[in-house]
Amino acid sequence: MCDKVNLSDSRRVISAEQLKVQVEDYIAQCNSAELFPDYAGMRVFLGLSRKDIEEISQDEKCREVLDYAADCRESWLVRRMTQDNKVTTGCVHALKQSENGGYTDKPQSDKKLIVEFSGNITPEDFQ
Repeated sequence: MCDKVNLSDSRRVISAEQLKVQVEDYIAQCNSAELFPDYAGMRVFLGLSRKDIEEISQDEKCREVLDYAADCRESWLVRRMTQDNKVTTGCVHALKQSENGGYTDKPQSDKKLIVEFSGNITPEDFQ
């Protein structure tokens, strides 16, 4: 990837607008090189550490840009997977990573259903 995408410039993000321009540039370069716009590659391209990304994601406008980048990654993987069945397994594994969509094999829910009986009804009435 490094030889096809310009990683030579040190890019430090100052504003959400600059982040958007740089993320779109990274995605465009990946698209023209027919490469997956991966999260780690984007961080290298932007010159940002994981901690930097975590900090800037606290800003709502920056978070929107990072969500857009995640949507682009997810879209790339889904399209690739549906166009070529030989890459399905790799795409599914990538889609399970949180930065690419966080898909799960089974829906997970933290919700619990609590049923309270009142009156003359008991749980045994339902067996």
